[in-house]
Amino acid sequence: MKSINKTILELDFDPIYFVIFNVENSESFFFGKDPENNLIFLIKPDNTSSTISANSSRGKFLDISFNTTCEFKIKGKKNVGNFTLLTLKTDKLLLKNIFISLCSDLIELIGEKPSYDRVVNVVKGLRELFINFLRPAIKNEIGLWGELFVISQAKNIENAIDSWHINPSDTFDFNDGKHKMEVKTTVQNQRIHAISLNQILKSIESESLICSIMTSKIDLGVSVFELTEIISVKINSVYKQRLNEKVIKSAGDKWIDFTNKYDYSTAENSMKYYKATYIPKIDPAGIDPNISNVKFSVNLESTDDEDIEGMKVDCEYLPQ
Repeated sequence: MKSINKTILELDFDPIYFVIFNVENSESFFFGKDPENNLIFLIKPDNTSSTISANSSRGKFLDISFNTTCEFKIKGKKNVGNFTLLTLKTDKLLLKNIFISLCSDLIELIGEKPSYDRVVNVVKGLRELFINFLRPAIKNEIGLWGELFVISQAKNIENAIDSWHINPSDTFDFNDGKHKMEVKTTVQNQRIHAISLNQILKSIESESLICSIMTSKIDLGVSVFELTEIISVKINSVYKQRLNEKVIKSAGDKWIDFTNKYDYSTAENSMKYYKATYIPKIDPAGIDPNISNVKFSVNLESTDDEDIEGMKVDCEYLPQ
């Protein structure tokens, strides 16, 4: 994807015409720039008849126009045509890269010479994704990075994506109906994690695991976006869309700030699993019943970790 990103971002724009190019000689998909130097993605459906409503829209970052006439230049030649037009309105490089990545996934998802109805349905899904960029973040950067790292290491990545729970009300980060796991990630030089008493008690009740990951910020590390890309190359277009939906919903309006890079190798070497029953905790019997939402930091340096070799056989979101 890096080569196409470079081609798009370095493309000259024209103050009058759309400047576009075919994606891998496709007759249906084009990237380019509009006269305001915005990135654009154009889809040419195989027909223009539709059985569903297709309402154009304008958002903070993304405008979508269905069946719109565009005057454009391609390979230096002027032309005119009707397209579904997606226009990204931001100078933020991260959002530009995300836009290119999502549109590239659409190409695989829609397929060459798509029907107009198919285009409308898929593009509506992209519009919903961009709405999530305006909603409050569900997870912080290091927490999201750690959970994506778990997915990247999973024996069955598709199962890991399905098992991944992102709603704040969910007790566990991963739950396949049989195995449950909470992920804790730290950049401290000791294995110290913040945890709530309720999490520990629920984990003990469910016989779940606590996955502990240690990493550090480094310039040559991997960002949340890059980690998402690492996972994406290993899965099909349906799961790419599912992954993107969960990641973007998790990051929300903090996406632009999620630019830190973390040490992948250190995370890989430090990954450990603990039975919830082994985790040091406050005795709930000694807490006044009028006190709730008890949280504390726990140091796992001297806690026995769990041998998960036997669990790998039937828990597919654990590492290979």
